[in-house]
Amino acid sequence: MDMRKVVRKYIKGISSKYPYWNNTSGADHFFVSCHQMALKVTQGVPDLVKRVVRVVCYPDHSDGYIEDKDLPLPPVLLPFEYPAAGSDTKKRTRLILLGGDAISEEIALLNDTKTEFFMMDNHTISMLRRRTREYKNIAPWTLDYNTSKFCLCPGGSEMSVGRIADAIHYGCVPVVWPDRYELPFASIMNWSAFSVQIKEDYYLEFDVLKFLEEIPEADYRNLQSNTVKVQKYFQWNSPPIKYDAFYQIMYQLWRSLDQKATDYKITLAHPDS
Repeated sequence: MDMRKVVRKYIKGISSKYPYWNNTSGADHFFVSCHQMALKVTQGVPDLVKRVVRVVCYPDHSDGYIEDKDLPLPPVLLPFEYPAAGSDTKKRTRLILLGGDAISEEIALLNDTKTEFFMMDNHTISMLRRRTREYKNIAPWTLDYNTSKFCLCPGGSEMSVGRIADAIHYGCVPVVWPDRYELPFASIMNWSAFSVQIKEDYYLEFDVLKFLEEIPEADYRNLQSNTVKVQKYFQWNSPPIKYDAFYQIMYQLWRSLDQKATDYKITLAHPDS
C-alpha cells in the first residue's frame, strides 16, 4: 500500500469536510507520527510538507526534515526497566556504551554486532546484543547504562532510535551527532550543557574514543549532573505532568504555530491556559 496516497486521501477528506485546512492551507495544523516512514509518506501532499508542522521520531535531514518548521518527537520505550539514575559518577567505570540494535556502519567497532565486550586502552566499550521486540531481553543492557559514562547515540534504525532517552534516564551522558538529525527540544534546551556533540569529522570510532577520553573529569561530572537534571523533560506520563515530554512538545508547537498564526490573524491560547 502506498501510504502517500492514504495521507493524500485523508487530507482531501478533512479539507472538504471542515473549513479549517482551507483557511491556511494547513499552516495552523500539525502532523504527529512516530513511524520510521513518517516524513516520506507526507511527500504526496505539498502543503503538508511546506506548511504543516510535522512532529516525528525520526528527524533525519536526508528524509526531508525541515529545520525551524518541523519538530523532533523523542521516542521512549516505556516502561523503563529501572528507576531514573542520579549523580552517581563513582560507579560509572565503563567509558562508552552503545545501546540499540544493529550498529551504524560509520562507527561500528566490531563487525559482529552480537559481541558483548571489547577491550581497548584499559576501557571497556560495551557492545550490546540486538534489541528484540520481547521486553524481557532489554534488562541486561540497562545495567550497563548505569555503569557507563558516555552513551553513543548516532541515530539508526527504528529499534535503536530511543538511545537518547534511555541514556538520559539512566544518567549516561549522551554523545550525539547533530549534523545527522535534529535533537529533541533543541530550540528550548542547551544541549551542550548535558551532552557531547560529535561533528562529521569525528565519525571514525578511534577519533570518538580519543575525544571522550580527553574530556576532563570535572567537565564530565558537570555534564552528568546536568543529564540528571533534564530527565524530567524526556519522560512521558499519563496523564501528563508539568514539564514532561508532552509539555515540551506542546510548548514548542504553541511557539511554532503562534508565529504562523500572526500571518493569518489567528489567536492561539498559551498551552498552560
